[in-house]
Amino acid sequence: NRGLISLTLKGQGNSEEIQTTDKAAVLYFHEEATHREDSYDAAKLMPFTNRHALIGFVSGTSPDVTAGTTSLKAQESRPFNFEGDLSFDMQLLTSNMQGEFELSWNKRNLPDTWNFTLTDNITGETVDMNSEQYYRFTDRSARKERSISEESDIKRTMPSATTAQARQDQEARFTLEVSKPGGTNTNSPEIPEQVKLNPNYPNPFNPSTTISFELTEQSHVTLNVYTIVGQKVATLVDEVRETGEHRETWNASEMPSGIYIAQLEVQGKVYIRKMTLIK
Repeated sequence: NRGLISLTLKGQGNSEEIQTTDKAAVLYFHEEATHREDSYDAAKLMPFTNRHALIGFVSGTSPDVTAGTTSLKAQESRPFNFEGDLSFDMQLLTSNMQGEFELSWNKRNLPDTWNFTLTDNITGETVDMNSEQYYRFTDRSARKERSISEESDIKRTMPSATTAQARQDQEARFTLEVSKPGGTNTNSPEIPEQVKLNPNYPNPFNPSTTISFELTEQSHVTLNVYTIVGQKVATLVDEVRETGEHRETWNASEMPSGIYIAQLEVQGKVYIRKMTLIK
């Protein structure tokens, strides 16, 4: 048994009549695929032009751009006979492009009983991918190429963040979820496949937002909030937490409008998310 759902991104920049089409984002179900990295996964390649928009599955903690590739996946694979529900972060990565985009999809050789949903983590809108064929949205967060001095400034101001994480300009824009009838065992808690710091919701927010994270095992967790220049303004968690998903609410009623960084430290790794407070 094997089948797939492929996604195509189309867009047009506002400043110039420049069209972009990115076709390589495929969720592949195969009897020999696994829940880990395997030969059915494929990395996303960078285009030669510096004006582009890409869509792909998030691999690791941030969509960095290095050596002609990104840490996004063009193809993500899972076993055809998977159990439980599946969830995938999908990143929109743009360079010198802003404007209107359309994300469309096409399913092949997949059971009609499988449910696919797409959530826009910026707007909070959820789309039933079984009944709809596309989703249109606006993006204003085009990545601009930075100078070496600007990169150095970011490294100095972002506490405990790797270079790749410091270069993350955008949050995971979408979450794609897959479920099938009888696929969830309600008698036992779901164990996450990997440690994750999820996008906060809502974002932008005023004055409160919810930050959730997932643990694969019992671990000591530190969840702090920093300003964009690296000043710590809140500690939300500093204790041992159990396996599973956890949610924390940050009330920023006493903080000024601006960009803030949620930083999760667990199992010797650091995960970050950018949050926008607008009053």
